[in-house]
Amino acid sequence: MTTANDIIRTAEAEICRPWPRYVVSHADWAALTQASVTEPWTLLAHWADTVQAHALFLDPKTLTIIPVSTPVEAGHYPALSPILPGVAGYERMIHDLWGHVAQDGIDARPWLDHGTWPQMRPMATRPEPRTAIEPLLLADPDRDGAMMLPLGPIWGRLDEAAHLRLTLNGSTVQHAEAVLGFTHKGTLTLMRGKSPRAAARFAARLSADATVA
Repeated sequence: MTTANDIIRTAEAEICRPWPRYVVSHADWAALTQASVTEPWTLLAHWADTVQAHALFLDPKTLTIIPVSTPVEAGHYPALSPILPGVAGYERMIHDLWGHVAQDGIDARPWLDHGTWPQMRPMATRPEPRTAIEPLLLADPDRDGAMMLPLGPIWGRLDEAAHLRLTLNGSTVQHAEAVLGFTHKGTLTLMRGKSPRAAARFAARLSADATVA
């Protein structure tokens, strides 16, 4: 059986301080995702740029950080969410910002884009003007007469604006659906092409510790 470490050992490594970044094929990306469950590795983050999809894994046995990338081909890359369902939000974000499609992903609905941005896929090489505003859809609420509890997006506290909808059966939460992105400012687009010093100022407006990160 091929292990995650077997795949990494044979992958092309690029310098990406403080850890090497491994570039793998679509087949190895999918195999690595499957193997990470049995290792087990922890997925820390998933994001993209204009030409590649990236994942950041942690090997808890060795406390090693493993950045992995795979090319985006014809606008597609293999989805992680069929194996790691919690990644669906990342995949939806990547599609909203760059237009890359997570092939066979479990959820293709918009995440950050609520249909009001002047451009679609603003981080793509060629963003497209929006032609129509489509409502953001929540999951099907029909669950055998269970109670629906909507919360937000305005909370009256200093929490992030977020719309939550809980499906309740008595005191048991059967399903939770979240919509974020209400305060998305397009900071990544504003930082593109800036020097590190100038880009840090944009990060500081969101979070002081993000400037250091």
